[in-house]
Amino acid sequence: MRSRRKSAAIFFLAAIFLLLITAIFLVWKGRLWREAGRFTFVLNGDPLTVVSLEPNTHRAAVLTIPANTFLEVPFGYGDYKASSIFRLGKLENKHRSGFLLTRSVENSLGIMIDGYVSPKEGMSKFSINSSEDIKNIKKNYFSYTSLPGVILKFLKEGSQYETNLTLADLYRIWQEIKNLRSDKIKLINMSESTALTDNKLADQTTVKIIDNDIFDFVIGNDFEDIIIRFENVSLEVVNATDVDKLATQVGRVLKNLGANVIAKTTSEQTEKFSCLVKVFNKRNGILIKRLVNHYQCKMEDGTNMKEASSVDIKLLLGEGFIK
Repeated sequence: MRSRRKSAAIFFLAAIFLLLITAIFLVWKGRLWREAGRFTFVLNGDPLTVVSLEPNTHRAAVLTIPANTFLEVPFGYGDYKASSIFRLGKLENKHRSGFLLTRSVENSLGIMIDGYVSPKEGMSKFSINSSEDIKNIKKNYFSYTSLPGVILKFLKEGSQYETNLTLADLYRIWQEIKNLRSDKIKLINMSESTALTDNKLADQTTVKIIDNDIFDFVIGNDFEDIIIRFENVSLEVVNATDVDKLATQVGRVLKNLGANVIAKTTSEQTEKFSCLVKVFNKRNGILIKRLVNHYQCKMEDGTNMKEASSVDIKLLLGEGFIK
């Protein structure tokens, strides 16, 4: 009898151990921050806040955008205030709210967005308005002494937020911010920038409009991935849809990421696929991995093709990319 009980106990413990290992594996496998380079996420709040971490240079950029800033929402929705986009996704149901938000921010700001966090209805919104706010947040939440309180807060309130970040992502973000010096975190407050101008709508409400050229000048290289920049992979972005300026839009995002975008072209024929990466050289680069993971692209070896190319890789954007 004792032998049976002992065997049952061992079996139970082994099963628990295997379940734990499986859970850890699935969380790790599903993480968004896979590479060694820059990771950027958006906090849906007032103001809208973009947090970008570059572990290789031990620097971070925190960019704030007023909630009444007009952003270009993809998939034919048009322009909406930043504060309305997540709710728009809830109403439409066709595109996930978080995906609609991240893609809108990415398209409008020219910054690659990997993740998002948004409070549910009734929860107080994120609010970062000054360098002092950043210092206080870092002091109160990003240290080993504050970790027990952070864990308790997460267990108590974590379900009140919507996010695509896994536990592995959240822990890595916490570690990176903990290890950052406060003077290495740069705040870019766009409410004080000439990149945004006021515009009054027909209903007399005031919104802010982004000037892309001034905006890109203001952010400079603050959102570059240092590894991608030093890779110096030459890239052509090809618009294989009937939507104007798609290659220009995506090319801007990749240029601000540090990619060497040397051409933005339009294909003579449209393609049904979402996106395709044709690789002619430097097959194992970080940029290729980012394109495949971020845009869910398929990859094709172009070295044996008759097609001549003056670039290392081509990114082709098809109809599936805009649907």
